[in-house]
Amino acid sequence: MDGETDWKLRRAISFIQNKADPDNVPSLMGEVVANPPNNKIYDFQGYYENRGHNIKEPLNLEHTLWCNTVLASSGYIIGMVVYTGKHTRSAMNSKSPSSKVGRVDSEINRLAKILFIMMVMFAGTIIILDGIRGKFYIKFFRFLLLLSSIIPISLRVNLDLAKVWYSYCIDNDNSIPDTKTRNSNIPEELGRIQWLLSDKTGTLTQNDMELKKINLEFENFSTESMHEAEELLKANCKRHDGPLGDIEGAKDGNGKMMKMRKRRDPEYSVRDLFTALGVCHNVTPTYNNDGEREFQASSPDEVALVKFVDSIGLELVERDEDNITLKNPSGSIEKYKVLANFPFSSESKRMGIIVRHEKSGQYIFYMKGAEVVVLEKLVATHRSIVKEH
Repeated sequence: MDGETDWKLRRAISFIQNKADPDNVPSLMGEVVANPPNNKIYDFQGYYENRGHNIKEPLNLEHTLWCNTVLASSGYIIGMVVYTGKHTRSAMNSKSPSSKVGRVDSEINRLAKILFIMMVMFAGTIIILDGIRGKFYIKFFRFLLLLSSIIPISLRVNLDLAKVWYSYCIDNDNSIPDTKTRNSNIPEELGRIQWLLSDKTGTLTQNDMELKKINLEFENFSTESMHEAEELLKANCKRHDGPLGDIEGAKDGNGKMMKMRKRRDPEYSVRDLFTALGVCHNVTPTYNNDGEREFQASSPDEVALVKFVDSIGLELVERDEDNITLKNPSGSIEKYKVLANFPFSSESKRMGIIVRHEKSGQYIFYMKGAEVVVLEKLVATHRSIVKEH
């Protein structure tokens, strides 16, 4: 409905989701109280209530599926229909189609009206000069017929034939295969184009993203030198079972324990970066019938980053709301417990995630975002270097 075909994350009601057996779901449906029908496709407010189990859970947009939704991941869903017929979002957003008229047709119609008025005036002037006598109205219509050739009927016929011919040429042009002209006014509209504007980069790039360059506090990697980063990652994975391998405890001036880095080594920075790219996202791996893994996400940028770390050996094996499982280049499995997730928004221009590395028990906060936000978090000495790059 919003024109986007990217994957949208939707959540089930937690109480029903915990009852794994689908046969139990109909008896647990309870009732849903929602706001009245409206045309806002990004807004939903309500709550689910099951009085038998004394459950009352709030609902928002993430719990809804508008009509014509396609299920991206494998499996099935069981849901309750809340709005039907003319009360659905799509029906309330639909409008009666307006008839489209080309500019040439509008100009011809205007000229035809002017010529018709002139024709009536000429016929009336002749009747007045001849003297209004007898059955003058019959003479009036006679002169209208004689003067009707002023309106060029053949011009409209020729234009329509030309449009049909141009449309046929567009449909059969080998330079633009699979092109279909849905309207005979297309040729004349194409002839009037002076400027071609694109509102999104995805319109031209087809949302095909690829990671090109990495800037770290000690190292910079481009497409040509990315194998060096891959070697650093493999070396660190053989030495440590998880990220932040160089973090150790120390006491500050007040005697409180604090964690700090014990060395400044690009190997650890590379490991931290790639782990952040593999964990801080909303990408879900799915498997088709052939067992092939595919990535689903609401943003092609996130898929590009996950595909990159996947290509260098840090594979995203499994992801759900509470757990993330990675397989590092050394073959070890890294499991992370998701404690909190801060989704990306146009206001914050960043997203964050708090996870716990299951093996080491470390709590880690990863953040990624736009450069205007991330630059503020850098050390002043590194900020200028990153700006230059």
